[in-house]
Amino acid sequence: MAEVRALSRETRDDPSRVVGNATSHLPPVVAANMPTQYNLKKTVQRVRHAMNPAPAAPTSLAELEIPDDLTVLEDGTQFLLHDSGPETGQERFALDLET
Repeated sequence: MAEVRALSRETRDDPSRVVGNATSHLPPVVAANMPTQYNLKKTVQRVRHAMNPAPAAPTSLAELEIPDDLTVLEDGTQFLLHDSGPETGQERFALDLET
């Protein structure tokens, strides 16, 4: 379990890969006593969520803050092309890139 948690923090691999990498070298006796694959994947998700929790849901467009790390895709491509900003209140608009 400790290795699953460590790999969850250290990599951005999908949960299935993290679980596979952490458990592939275990002896059969140990593997048989591990939690289910489903529970191990949920552990990966919980660890990652604790490291980087989602922002609170805004109650209006004026309260919506879009962090810079959510404006680009994993490959570095700019996703959010324009955001008119919170100062425009309910007239706010955002232009994104759909691939």
